[in-house]
Parts: sequence; structure tokens; C-alpha cells
Amino acid sequence: MAASGHFRFHALPRVAQTSQRGGGAYFVINTLKYHNPPSNFGSRRLVTESLILTLLKKKPFYVTEQECREIETSITKGDLLSDIPINLAQNFLQAEFPNIKGLQSTLLQSKKRLSPHTKNQLQIIHSQGNHWIVVSSIDCDGGVVNVYDSMYSELDPDTEKVVFNLFGTVKLNFVNVQKQKGGSDCGLFAIAISTAISNGLNPSRIIFDQAAMHSHLVTCLNNKKMTLFPTISQ
Repeated sequence: MAASGHFRFHALPRVAQTSQRGGGAYFVINTLKYHNPPSNFGSRRLVTESLILTLLKKKPFYVTEQECREIETSITKGDLLSDIPINLAQNFLQAEFPNIKGLQSTLLQSKKRLSPHTKNQLQIIHSQGNHWIVVSSIDCDGGVVNVYDSMYSELDPDTEKVVFNLFGTVKLNFVNVQKQKGGSDCGLFAIAISTAISNGLNPSRIIFDQAAMHSHLVTCLNNKKMTLFPTISQ
């Protein structure tokens, strides 16, 4: 993989093979373990929620080399980010900043299984069907959480419910951050904003170099470490 210029890891946090009773299916978990994929690794499908919850966090999960190439191509082309790079970025941030709560798999969001942490929490949330935002209680007064959205200035009812499940009934403070150009880079901005917050920076004072964000994310994923995204001097 390294020689071809694609991701230099063979297995990414994504899915894990179940036992024979699971029919060889795969389930979603959220962990930071890297293993070589099993020799019989093939097509995948999600199994029932009950099995996901039973086996959650008990096995490593995998993404194929082909998927690695597809992820890099998709990021480079400027496509809307899927859950895979979003959750990879959160996992890498969680590994580097273990005192920050949250940073959980966005795939648990629809299952209402995100663990609530009212203090010092940071979370990327899937919003409005095809959008990514950041919600954080870091450096917030009690009963207040910050919302960082590179496109909109309000939450839809479903996203609001997710936020309240995480933080309880709180006041939402929409932070004035840079607005993205175009409609597909919200995931890049969500990762860049989360990285800035994790490093103790205020995203409202940052202007990201949007043109350089795609290649920077690929570099971070290759290095398995999130670094601050390129900015434009103000």
C-alpha cells in the first residue's frame, strides 16, 4: 500500500467478523485496533442491532485495501465524507487526547447508543441526512454547549434530539465559524474544527485553507495522527 501512495494500513476501524452463528456477517464497532484482515475476508453486511450491541467493542474490525483506495480517491475528488474517515479521525483524536470525552462512532448515533458525557465532550454528528457538524461542551458554562456548523445556523429536530440525548436539555450556542464553499466539504470542516478544539484552539478565530484540506486529511489518515489543518493568515 505504501508504495502505491495509498493508505499505509491494511485494516481500519470499521467492522469485525462474527462467529459462525452470525452467518459470517460483520458488525459495526468503535475501537482503535489494527490487525491484518482474516484470510477469508470478503463481502460485508450489517447484522441486527441486538448482535451489534452484544458484540460491541469485543473484536477488531476491518476495511479492505480496495476500500482504502476508494476512501482516498473519494477524499481527493472532494466527495462528501462517509462515516469511515469521520470515525477514523475521531479515533485518532481520542487516542491522542484521552481526557476528551465523546468522539464516539457516528454509526451509534442512529441507534441512540452514544454515551452521554456532559462535561469536556466533543462529538461529530451526522445531521440532516447528508451533513456533518460538531458539538462540544469543552470550555462551556454549565448548561451550554457549542455548535459548530460550516453551513447552517440552526439544527433540525432530529439532530437536536441527538444533542439533547448526549448533553441533556441544554442551551445551544452557535459559534460563528468559517462557512464552507460548496456543499460537500462539511465533513472536512467538522474534522478540522474537532482537531482545533482538541488542541485548545478557538475555531471561530481560524480561517482554513479549504483547497488544502483534502490532501491534509489523506496525510493524517496515512500517519494515523490528526494534525492542525492548513489555515489562511488573517
